[in-house]
Amino acid sequence: MLTVNKGDAVMRYGTPGECKALNPWRTFLASLVDKLDTRELAKRKKEADSKIEAMLKDAFGEKVKEMYEVRTLATAPEAQGRGYGSALVNIVTEMGDADGHDVWLITSDAYRFYETLGFSAIRSSFVGGDNPKWKGKPIGIRIMYRPAKTANPFFSKERNGALSEKGWEGSRGSQHHTKDFVASD
Repeated sequence: MLTVNKGDAVMRYGTPGECKALNPWRTFLASLVDKLDTRELAKRKKEADSKIEAMLKDAFGEKVKEMYEVRTLATAPEAQGRGYGSALVNIVTEMGDADGHDVWLITSDAYRFYETLGFSAIRSSFVGGDNPKWKGKPIGIRIMYRPAKTANPFFSKERNGALSEKGWEGSRGSQHHTKDFVASD
């Protein structure tokens, strides 16, 4: 996990080869939260999961296991517009470039933001379009992709170490490591 200013912006990401299975506590907590879902919400979640899985398989096949994934990106409303989200995404894309691994993510409405960071929408679908109980428009789901750029010599020197010149001091890609970046004016 990466953060800016102790939570003004937060990112969770996955690394190539990482097992995506949730740890036992997360699985337990998720099962408790899921019990609060209405039947209709449970159906929509299942529909979204099914469509996402099919799009990922179609787009990447087994290659998805060897890619970085931007899993969660959030910025506090009062901290938006300061470049924190862009900075966090750039850290992950720079790690991908250094290792020669592509980066992907799923988004519904932030696709234009990710396009400014070099991502392209390569698959899309909708959830809720066939639901007569849904009062709003169908929700769009997009898989965004950014291929790795040619490895930069700056990063290749640091392949197994820190990206210290960029402010990253931890073990690269660890889901269990948190590094807070202090913004400076």
